[in-house]
Amino acid sequence: MDVAPGSQLGPYQIISQLGAGGMGVVYQAHDPRLDRHVAIKLLPPDLTRDETAKQRFLQEAKAASALDHPNICVIHEINETDDGQLYLVMAHYEGETLKDRIARGPLELNDTIDVSTQVGEGLAEAHKAGIGCFRHQVLLRGDRHVHDRRSGPPARVSEHPHAA
Repeated sequence: MDVAPGSQLGPYQIISQLGAGGMGVVYQAHDPRLDRHVAIKLLPPDLTRDETAKQRFLQEAKAASALDHPNICVIHEINETDDGQLYLVMAHYEGETLKDRIARGPLELNDTIDVSTQVGEGLAEAHKAGIGCFRHQVLLRGDRHVHDRRSGPPARVSEHPHAA
């Protein structure tokens, strides 16, 4: 499916591409029904053509969407395009990834403790549900709140806004 700024994906109006990688492309979009910005991860067509991978993704997305924790991204919806390509709609958070923040230089000790504590709390909740995480999938918001951004497959933190 061709997605470009200004196009529609279901009810969502695509604003911009936020990132791309092996697990798909992430877009910022506007949800006109609730007048909010969301992040949409559109999975690669080859992944959604593989029925085993598709079922695993759906199962893990359901598990991730059941998590209710302040350090884990909210999943709003999972759907598929008319041609069968899966997409995941999640909360959109402004900020930078932990990977990008570390690349700018070391964190102060208090910030390191704060980030580590929040990441640990989010990971503990996710691991109870059997969901894993990678460090580049941790978002640091401007208010110093940490979000693990979960999606799959394999069940992982969603990688918006910087990578997919």
